[in-house]
Amino acid sequence: MYNALSFKRLFFSHHVTEHVSVDSFSSHQHSDYEILLIINGEGVFVVENEAYNYKNNTIFLVPPTKYHVLQVPPQHRYERFVINFPQELFPECARTDQCLHKIVDDKIVNLFYKLDEYADSFSHEQMHVLLLSALSEILILLTHDSDHKNAEKVKLPSVVKQAVDFIGNNIEKPLSLEYVAEHVFVSKSYLSHIFSKTMNVSIARYIRIKKMYAARNFLQQKYPATYISQLLGYENYSTFLRCYRAEFGKTPSCDAE
Repeated sequence: MYNALSFKRLFFSHHVTEHVSVDSFSSHQHSDYEILLIINGEGVFVVENEAYNYKNNTIFLVPPTKYHVLQVPPQHRYERFVINFPQELFPECARTDQCLHKIVDDKIVNLFYKLDEYADSFSHEQMHVLLLSALSEILILLTHDSDHKNAEKVKLPSVVKQAVDFIGNNIEKPLSLEYVAEHVFVSKSYLSHIFSKTMNVSIARYIRIKKMYAARNFLQQKYPATYISQLLGYENYSTFLRCYRAEFGKTPSCDAE
């Protein structure tokens, strides 16, 4: 890592990995937006039920609660910038809930390098102001510049797309591998294998991630935790509580405050 800055829910980092010798997978889901700019490298980026090839100067804007997997094959050098930020920092004039995936020019790339350069020269407080300013500029350029080409889409296995869609559309049900496999008309063993291979997570873990982030969203809307557990298909509150603790390392009451 070259630089990393943290300001509550606003994060900026610049990473360089030399000599990636084996396939690498990184999977996440966040409550906030994420900007990922690939400066150098190539691979595949999966966001929910879509996938994209990335190469030099590919940028992604990932909305909150979208599960995503970065696949990095063996290569000489892999360099990227990451910015995580809450929705309230997204300028109203540019705000979108769509995943953006574009090949960008030096105008946007240079803004990231400028922040990297500033980090060595300015105080933490000054960097906070500079990062906020640059973030607004990046988002406005990214959402309003139609000259940038979209990243090339990659075809995901159809059964994985079906499973992801089914889970998203039935999050309130008591989902399981067996239940999803039955509704996408494949065997449990095949779905388990192809889903884990594509999404870098078991289907049971994926279901838990989606349910727990939905639960956190309901908590922030002041719904009672016991009601949310029922709303998301849990037969008893203790199971819901255990899943929430496993996902976030704290109880629902902490996020309800």
